[in-house]
Amino acid sequence: MERMDRFGLIFAIMLIVLIISFLWEPLRRMFTRSKWDVFVSHRRTDKDNEIVKPIINRLKQEGFRVWIDWDEIPREFGPLFRGRISEGIHLSSCALLFISKEYGDSPYCLEETAFFLKRFAKEPKRIIEVRLDESNLGGSLKIPESVPIYLKQFDTTRNKEEQYDALAQEIISRVRDLAT
Repeated sequence: MERMDRFGLIFAIMLIVLIISFLWEPLRRMFTRSKWDVFVSHRRTDKDNEIVKPIINRLKQEGFRVWIDWDEIPREFGPLFRGRISEGIHLSSCALLFISKEYGDSPYCLEETAFFLKRFAKEPKRIIEVRLDESNLGGSLKIPESVPIYLKQFDTTRNKEEQYDALAQEIISRVRDLAT
């Protein structure tokens, strides 16, 4: 009889472990909130682009917690900045990539994109692409199921402010849907 009790106890423990391992990820997501709503990836040369800074400012005005390198990595941080970038990626609900011709030339931007693809492998729609020009991410860094936002759709004959507002609203809408 004692042997049967031990077997029952071992079986119960194994069952509990199995249930916990099955429910761990959904429970973790339910009880932990990301530190940032969106991680912004961009090429430093694009920082002053007439779209990048205003979009980031607009996201902040809307109340989103935005990880952006110029706010999160102090200049004196030096060579340890990669750790801050990795932390930002892992603690963000989604990624906003400002893709330009120069983006693909940066090993840091490509590394961030690879991190995003790994982090959001099961949810690639958490990666939002904004293409600043005709550039494209190719090869293994192509983002599956991505619906990029193209700036080339800007019509020079229309009011630029209205078009910018429409672009900002589309980005804000996508981030709002993904932020946890």
